Amino acid sequence: MKRLVLLLVLLLLGIGLALFCGAVKIPLSDLGHLTQVQQDIIWQLRLPRMLNAFLVGGCLATAGALLQGVLQNPLADPYILGISAGAGLGVAVLFLFNFFVFSVFLPFGAFGGAVLAVFATYFIVKLTRNFSIYNFIMAGIIVNTFLAAVTMLIVYFSKEKFMGLMFWFMGNLANAELNRVVVMILLSVLVVGYTMFLAYQLNIVSVGDSEANAVGINVAGLRKKVFFIASFLTGIAVASGGVIGFVGLVIPHMVRLLFKYDFRVVIPVSYLLGGIFLMYMDTISRSLFNGFELPVGILTAFIGAPFFLWLMITKMRKSA
Repeated sequence: MKRLVLLLVLLLLGIGLALFCGAVKIPLSDLGHLTQVQQDIIWQLRLPRMLNAFLVGGCLATAGALLQGVLQNPLADPYILGISAGAGLGVAVLFLFNFFVFSVFLPFGAFGGAVLAVFATYFIVKLTRNFSIYNFIMAGIIVNTFLAAVTMLIVYFSKEKFMGLMFWFMGNLANAELNRVVVMILLSVLVVGYTMFLAYQLNIVSVGDSEANAVGINVAGLRKKVFFIASFLTGIAVASGGVIGFVGLVIPHMVRLLFKYDFRVVIPVSYLLGGIFLMYMDTISRSLFNGFELPVGILTAFIGAPFFLWLMITKMRKSA
């Protein structure tokens, strides 16, 4: 209960910081008599951006929690497995052919690219004739590297759009429209709500395939379903905020440490904590320097890369 109260306090504090902090600071003493400019900054710029950050963080964290459970590996997340790279490639293709101006196409392009990455991962694993967790992780890393290279090639040949694409790929939460963000939040909440029906199966599969098979769970079918859901959530996140890494790695691990390993808790709390985390990261990234904004993906990478190294070393020591 205390930890849930702490999450609520962090959420409310994050909302306050997101709305009132930034290049233009709005003192709390002005709350009762905001100028028209201040009202426009809060309601037209910062509110949609705050919701966008919460949406992206929640989707990525939930996708990471699902992947870590179904692959029984704390190193799994949409970024490392190449799903984010696939979604980024889908958006880059739309950008190349000038479909980027039609924002309604972005989630479809990102989702299509994410599904492509999943199919590529499954194809590589099938070639090995060994559907082991290790092979899934390694295949995901290969797909991530290849699709990222293809995306960079597209960026290179899009010289007149180079800066816009590069800034977006480093994480850009600024291009948020309130109506579109609200629709995407509703979609993500529906999908996350659906995953709650899979929590029991994920609890058993996270222990091991043999235990899941013993109680009649179709592990292969569940993995395909989870990869599809993770692709959808990652597609929404990438379409809304660019390619932001390590949120899906760090947040589910924190949830399991602070709360329970029960996916009935891990799934909703990962969504909530992922949204809170990215809200804070976005507020810091646009408040850290005067005159320019640091892409939020750089900030999450500075946190996520050392965390990934620590997880990898810990896992290897345990296996040794």
